[in-house]
Amino acid sequence: MKNSLKETEFEKSVKNKFNMYNSLFLNLPFQKITNIGLLIPLLNHECRQGLESGKEPLEILDSFFKVHTTLKSEKERIDFMFRVIQYVERQVVLYDSVEDGAFAQLLNFGNHLSLKSCIRIADSQKKMPNLLEKLSDFSVRIVFTAHPTQFYPRSVLDIIARLRCLVIDNKINEIDVSLQQLGLTSLLNDKK
Repeated sequence: MKNSLKETEFEKSVKNKFNMYNSLFLNLPFQKITNIGLLIPLLNHECRQGLESGKEPLEILDSFFKVHTTLKSEKERIDFMFRVIQYVERQVVLYDSVEDGAFAQLLNFGNHLSLKSCIRIADSQKKMPNLLEKLSDFSVRIVFTAHPTQFYPRSVLDIIARLRCLVIDNKINEIDVSLQQLGLTSLLNDKK
């Protein structure tokens, strides 16, 4: 079955770009995250296989550490898992930037009309009474939620904003620098 045009464009504009930029994470020159990007797919594979075969989570992790790492102490292993979380969190930031950068382009593939456009079309086609009837029982509920990135420190939000612009312009060398900055910048606020 062939992908729809919208799915194909999503693959090209989001998935492929993310995979390409994500590969830059593999080269981040930080000692504490060396090989994390290479080990995450192995950890994912081991977890899936282990869970499917009925193994307990600690058994799965112990097996992973024995087979794929030289980490022996519990402290080293906990530190590794914390670095995995940090790495994945940065991947989420990158994915959001790539997806945000493609939003306008992907919107063109949908059937999205503003209310203003609907009114103009209904008026030009002499169907205003039909539109008014539809709108009479239409309701909207506005819900305010906070995206996790809204809790990031200003320094991280600045990197995210810059990254989004760089992704739109496909400036790979500058994206690499921004990802390195993101790798060095704490994603946690020191204060509330």
